[in-house]
Parts: sequence; C-alpha cells; structure tokens
Amino acid sequence: MLETHHSVVTDVLSCLEGISREGIAPSHAHGRVDALRSRHPTASIELIWDEQPFDGSRHYDALIRPPGFEGTVSLSVCHDDALPWALRGLQPWRDSELLRVNGTVMPVENAIRHLDLLWQRKPLMQRLIDSCLIEAELERRQIEVGQAEVQASVNDIRRRRGLLTAADTHAWLVESGMSMQGLTDLAGRLARAAKLRELIVGEDVERHLELHRNTFDAINTRVLQTSDPRVARQVADVVRNGSQSFLHAAEDAVFADGSGRTQFFYRKEVRHRLAARINDDSTSLRVGDLLGPIEVGDARLVINIVSVEPADRNPQLRSAVVTHLFDAWLREQRRKARIEWFWGPNHATQAAR
Repeated sequence: MLETHHSVVTDVLSCLEGISREGIAPSHAHGRVDALRSRHPTASIELIWDEQPFDGSRHYDALIRPPGFEGTVSLSVCHDDALPWALRGLQPWRDSELLRVNGTVMPVENAIRHLDLLWQRKPLMQRLIDSCLIEAELERRQIEVGQAEVQASVNDIRRRRGLLTAADTHAWLVESGMSMQGLTDLAGRLARAAKLRELIVGEDVERHLELHRNTFDAINTRVLQTSDPRVARQVADVVRNGSQSFLHAAEDAVFADGSGRTQFFYRKEVRHRLAARINDDSTSLRVGDLLGPIEVGDARLVINIVSVEPADRNPQLRSAVVTHLFDAWLREQRRKARIEWFWGPNHATQAAR
C-alpha cells in the first residue's frame, strides 16, 4: 500500500514540476492530470490553480486522496525564479482601498457612499482628496459633536435631497443601499467637518468680509452654452459690434441649432466664483459686460451680466465666506500632501491637486 501511495505522489509531483516549469495554461494542465488519473484509477487527483495578483503568474496545487489513505495530501511546486512563497496572495494594495493621503486611507465603500453628497461643483477626485485631508484633521484635533448636531446634519441631508417624509427617507436608503446607521454616521462626519471649518477659519471671517465684501456680490447672468466654437464666436461678435442684443443673438443660435447642443439659460453666480471661471482675479465685473467665449471642457460659454446684487450681511453670506476660506486652506493642504492613487491614470489623478 505504501508503495502505491509513493507512486501516486511521485507521479503527481513530477507532473506539477513540468506544469510549473513550462508555465502552461490551465486547460493543458488539466489534460496532463487526466493522464495521471488514467495511470492511477483508484486515486482521487484534483488540480486547483489561481493567478497571483502580485505578478500575474499562475500557481498550481494538486489534492491527492490515495486509495486506503484517510486524509488528503496537498502538493505544490515553486521554482527558484518563481514568485516567493511569502508573496503568494499578496497584492500591491488592498482591493478595498481607493486612496491614501498622508497615510490616511479611504476605503472604496466609503467613497461610493459619499458620491451623491460630494458630486457638486468641484471635480470628484479633488473632493475625495479633500475628504482624506479633512478626516486626518478631524482625528488630529479629536473633534466631537453632540446628538443634536448630528440630527441637524441628518435633517440637512434629507432637506437637500427632498426627503420630506419618513417613507421618502426609507425608500432612498433602500435604493442607495445605505442603512440608517450609515446615514447617521455620514451625518456625524459632516457635522464634525462643519465644526472643523469654524475652528480653522472662523476667526478670519469678519476680517475677510470687511476687506473683500464685494467678492461675494451675486452676479445675475444670461448664459449661452454650445459645443460649437463657431456658434459661440459668432454670438459674441454680433453682440460686441452692436448688430444684435445678447438675448436675441442667443435665442437665434438656439433655434438655428435644433440639435440640443446649444442652450440658453439664466444663472446666478457669486462674484469670486464667476471671476475664477473666466480666469480673472479682478472684481470689476459690471452690468452689461459680455464675457467669452470661455472654454469649459467640451463646451463654450458666452456670458452676459444682467445685474449685480451687493452682498448683505446675513447667515448665508457668512457661510459663503467660511466655505471660501476653508477652500483656500484645502488648496494649500493639497499642495503639500503626499497623494497616492490606487485607481485611474496617473496624469488624470495628479490634476486633482
């Protein structure tokens, strides 16, 4: 019996050595094992394999149940130039990790949970970096919030998403795959982040407002957006030479297009955001000004300033100033941060700084 066991093990070991040395595909490897089964019909021989994520190589194991033997023998072969045993199953990074900023890791699950709330004005990748920076600062400062602050944050999330009833909220949770505890945890983090903003920039709000009040003026605009650069240039030219008003020229362009690529709409912008959009640091935007064409991705914008509403002291204005100053703080943190992306092309992720 021992001789039989020894013969099976020796033949399987020799087969594995050949498979490993030649690096053959699983379909051919199974063919060689079938030949072994024909030679040892009373033994159970199974071949298993997996592809190593570290270097893409294949690793084979054989499970043998010799006749009359209580138990299973597992055999495998590793050549000198193959992936070392210590690295088997090792991955360059954890599949569950999306991003690491200064040692703070963002799991993919958390990123997905944040997508709906994070997708607003800024590019998504920049917001994910900001989220890591904020999380690290929250931990460093050990910022805590009370139950009332968390509930206020939950109410704000519901209000912004139009979840006016408990049934609406429950349906949204089911649709998004988030539990009520997950929503509460997210609300708690947002409440802590709001407290962090106040701690970092709160003392500078009044001084900044006194020096830069007009940067928060509300600018009411008419906007022509088109994917055709020629249309944008034509509208800008006829308005500037006095042939047509902006309103008439924009309406004519929309009707002439007919494909939906050219759109006309009204938009209210805070002065400093509009200045950033047109790459102009000045605050000299006035009623009647025509801006553009401005390239924004694949679109071209022509903007007509309709009216200017001076910034008034109110809670909304203070909140806007806090956000503006905190964004400046985040820009500086991004500039200094060590950022490692585990997803996406490097040239694209570097642009998120």
